[in-house]
Amino acid sequence: LADDAHAGVHHLVNGLFATRADWARYVIGRAEIDVEVVNVPMSTWERPSRPPVWGVMAATPLPSGEPLRAWPDAMADYAPHLLRATRAKA
Repeated sequence: LADDAHAGVHHLVNGLFATRADWARYVIGRAEIDVEVVNVPMSTWERPSRPPVWGVMAATPLPSGEPLRAWPDAMADYAPHLLRATRAKA
């Protein structure tokens, strides 16, 4: 971030949306791990708060005003680097 940016936690959101299970399937598939991902309804999670049923965040705009690219495209570029780094540690 730029020197004049606000301090703190910044949450950046790519375009498109996915359920947690869809995202997990994509990531596990990219890692070539053979495991089943099962959809679990949020109603089965014990938690002190109730999140919105539809809590999709808008894509973060770039300085030009355009939203960040779709998350599968970004993940396709990032996954090989992540896998190399992970396998190097093993």
